[in-house]
Amino acid sequence: MRAITESYHLINTTRAGLDLLAEQVKRVVDAGAHDRVIEALYAMPDGATGQNLRAHALRSQEEKDRDLAEMWLMTVFARYESWAESLAVEYNISNSKRGCQFPDPANSGTPGYVEVFSVLQHSQLMEDIYGDTIRADRFWIPSDANAQLALRIYRYYKEIRNSLVHSDGKANQQLADASSTAKQALSALQLKQPLRSESVTVLTVGDLIQIDLKLVRDVINVLHRLVFTIDARILTSTIGRDEFLNRWRERHGAQPVNVLSAKLTRPAWFAREVSENLQMPFPIDAGNNVKKWPESSREALVTYGTSNWMIRRLM
Repeated sequence: MRAITESYHLINTTRAGLDLLAEQVKRVVDAGAHDRVIEALYAMPDGATGQNLRAHALRSQEEKDRDLAEMWLMTVFARYESWAESLAVEYNISNSKRGCQFPDPANSGTPGYVEVFSVLQHSQLMEDIYGDTIRADRFWIPSDANAQLALRIYRYYKEIRNSLVHSDGKANQQLADASSTAKQALSALQLKQPLRSESVTVLTVGDLIQIDLKLVRDVINVLHRLVFTIDARILTSTIGRDEFLNRWRERHGAQPVNVLSAKLTRPAWFAREVSENLQMPFPIDAGNNVKKWPESSREALVTYGTSNWMIRRLM
């Protein structure tokens, strides 16, 4: 998800830079400068010409934002689908790509979200370490039914992407149907932080798709919640537990780690030994460098570790 989040920085910086450049170039164009003059005034990357800058400067802000939004939308979906497919490779989760994109099974029997992720075997250890903080997070989707509703909204956005590519930017029957379904899902969806009520527009066949930067931000708001929830399901399953234990053994071997009792009460030890050295997530990661190991999570790990020959407590 970091790659999608970082695309915010790229798009916002790109838009600001292009707007500033267009403002400067338009003044030169309005003064009557031809393309060669523009090329002499501005540093041109390989392949760019004064004609390119002239055309950009003379376009409306709405047209420029639409083009930028289309590129951003394609990038966001590519990143999400790549992540969804990687779950099969990294964690051996069958049909992960489809489970991340479809709320229900296909007519052929290919599974949807519930059939892929709700069957993951639960780990009490990972639940004790991460469960409370996961459920308190604003991106957590609290039930399978709500996750399916979120995926119906996702399907609407995916059909917008498909119509842009395959239907000349006009709504086809698949998009019209998806928009009606998504509107109903949006009304029923229960989240800690609701989505924008205007984030879904009901379309009919032939309607021109109105795409802008706000729509792409709406897409990302849905993806944030889906990625967080699916990641959390994997983390608190036996897949997450086995990954944690494998990383522990690779670093420390089969013998327990000797640790002073005083250190086992300090969040800094867990931050260093678990989150930094093993690259396991902090139980609380609120962004802006607010990362914590709360007492309940520390106690859960120490209890398990001392009982399973991972940690030897020294007095």
